[in-house]
Amino acid sequence: MKIHTDKIDGPPSHLLRATDIKRMLDAIPRQWIESITEVRLSNSLNMCSPWAFLSRYDGSLTIYSRRGTPEQALIAVLSELGAHNLGINTRNRHRRSKAEVNRIRLLIQPYVDALLPELPPPQRRLVSVPNSSFRPVNLNNGNF
Repeated sequence: MKIHTDKIDGPPSHLLRATDIKRMLDAIPRQWIESITEVRLSNSLNMCSPWAFLSRYDGSLTIYSRRGTPEQALIAVLSELGAHNLGINTRNRHRRSKAEVNRIRLLIQPYVDALLPELPPPQRRLVSVPNSSFRPVNLNNGNF
């Protein structure tokens, strides 16, 4: 199985690395990943939280993990693989019912608990602090 990481031009970086993906795939049951031929860490920033999609037609697992937390990325990947294993609909635009979400959560929780401590901590984001050249704005009197 090949793991591809798309190149990115700027921050944020991928929350999961190729080594994290390998560790995750080694920890889960083989029947969950037997149809996967490649894994792709996408550079897309369109998603507001981590998301994964397993295509059963070409055997590719695409992971969108440039926003959110490493825990959210781990849960997104394991949820997609667990749903595929349980036979739950994994099509785009399909909203899972509460019962499906609970079944998936119960299935993946032991793996999340085992793998989460092994993930790197989230990177600290740079925060810009205004310097003295900015003038203060008084919003009370309406003068800008």
